[in-house]
Amino acid sequence: MLPSRKAGNRHSPHSERVGTKKLTPCQISAHLASQRERDKLQRQESRARGAVKHFRPRKSDAGRIVMISIAGKRDPQKKGRKGFPVYITKTGKKRLIRDASQEQPYKPRRISEIDIPYRKNLSNAQKEFVKERRVLSRKGKLIVKESDSVNRGSKKSVTMGRTGRCVKKLTESLRKAFAGQASHRVFVLNVIVLCEKQDGFPFDNGQMEKTYEFHVDIARQDHQSIEEGGLKNFVTQKFYAAFARQLAFDGFVTVGSANHIRGLADNKGVDKEEWVRKDGQPWDGADKDLVRIISMDWKIEQAK
Repeated sequence: MLPSRKAGNRHSPHSERVGTKKLTPCQISAHLASQRERDKLQRQESRARGAVKHFRPRKSDAGRIVMISIAGKRDPQKKGRKGFPVYITKTGKKRLIRDASQEQPYKPRRISEIDIPYRKNLSNAQKEFVKERRVLSRKGKLIVKESDSVNRGSKKSVTMGRTGRCVKKLTESLRKAFAGQASHRVFVLNVIVLCEKQDGFPFDNGQMEKTYEFHVDIARQDHQSIEEGGLKNFVTQKFYAAFARQLAFDGFVTVGSANHIRGLADNKGVDKEEWVRKDGQPWDGADKDLVRIISMDWKIEQAK
């Protein structure tokens, strides 16, 4: 007579193996690599937040972005060391700034490698932080490598197309700046753009025109060749993306961007609310007001 099975033991050893999947060596390796990467990111975040916890801000730091070291000390960049950017609120609270666009947002970096993500509430602190990165001459003046400007002239607006006058002049300024610097090619591109509303309603300043100022960090290693095509890609992609992001915070998009999206094959005969980008993703400018670029001035300044 077979032994009776206990009421609570409903599954046999054989049934426990049903549904299990044996992983291949490649899958096991990928799983372990992913786990190691997660552990690494967690250690980096823990170390960064530990440094913020040990840092003691001064009253003069209120409303500013400061660099702290891995040990929570002030201004590691003065000794060429890596650190983290921390925003000190006006009430003295510490806010670690991380760049979500980076694969390792909590990794300590040199000041020349840090690009503060644009946020409307940090705009003034961001400008001051960028000023601290700029190299001064012995007389305390900014070292400007190149500068230029462009205006719309007889046209309706300044266009940012690859063959446009703005892209050509800005590319030439960058080429001269890189060519004139044999080493330490780290710069800050500081840009001032004058825009005009198109719907007949004024900006929040009560005027039909408004000035936007933003910056873009530029870093090129000596061993990298400087090619005209590469600089044009920088201007039409990273530079324009920085400008478009700042406009988007205020609820605006350029006429040129809207015309580009309208001209895509997928958007022919489609309502504006249903327009998509080139990659098929929804266009986020459908609910934004249109502005035209009247003029643009820029300076390429040497940075630390």
